[in-house]
Amino acid sequence: MTAAGYGLLVSLLFSLWPLGRAEQVPAAVLFRDEVAPEPVLPRWRIVAMTACVGALLAAFAIFSSEARLLAFYSCLGVIVVFAIFGGLAALISRVAGRMKRPRRPELALAIGNLGAPGGLTRSVVMSLGAGLSLLVTVALVDRSVVAELTERLPDSSPNYFILDLKREESDAFHKLVGREVPEAHVEQAPMLRGRIMQIAGRPAEQVKAAPEAQWVLNGDRGLSYAETVPAGSKLVAGQWWSADYAGEPLVSLRPRSPTGLASRSAIP
Repeated sequence: MTAAGYGLLVSLLFSLWPLGRAEQVPAAVLFRDEVAPEPVLPRWRIVAMTACVGALLAAFAIFSSEARLLAFYSCLGVIVVFAIFGGLAALISRVAGRMKRPRRPELALAIGNLGAPGGLTRSVVMSLGAGLSLLVTVALVDRSVVAELTERLPDSSPNYFILDLKREESDAFHKLVGREVPEAHVEQAPMLRGRIMQIAGRPAEQVKAAPEAQWVLNGDRGLSYAETVPAGSKLVAGQWWSADYAGEPLVSLRPRSPTGLASRSAIP
């Protein structure tokens, strides 16, 4: 349904304007539109519908996203990119159309094509500008994420994490590490994977949690059944079970900090 909604809104956004403009131009003029475009705007109803569809598309993208503020800035960035490169393309075409043609035929043809009516200058500038903007955005996000993780890692962070190691495989794993990397220091803690199935008697799939807490309901989580608090962990809520506990199963849960990174272990 989300994909269908995006497809319908995008199709309307990019088809209403040219169809509304074509309605205002006689058929005979349409054949000359590529070389002699008429400065005709659609009717005000079409203009209003196009603006409403654009606003609806942006609202749909924002309110269907978990990070609504980030989606808002993304939509704003798309509008700015289209405005900047659309204006740049129009400026290039206008300047090229008024430039004096050089004597060299190659340059004269190149400049003439840049400013020719119906040329590809606008579409090429728009596509290249938007594509390069996207690549720069991805590179900056990647650099920001790497810097965030690097700056927050402790000095004694492990080189490798080994997950889902079975108890009967522990001795063989230690022998392998001792043979390959004798100076390695190995710390381990018992854990298993599980997911929340119900909350207050309701299936977890039917619970709409706040965006900052929805992560705990998405997929499975790492749970610990260690007799004592694992080394390096800090109890932030509740009480740890005793070593001889024999009641209902209890688990520890690792919450997230406000920055989105995992914080220390806790027991509800």
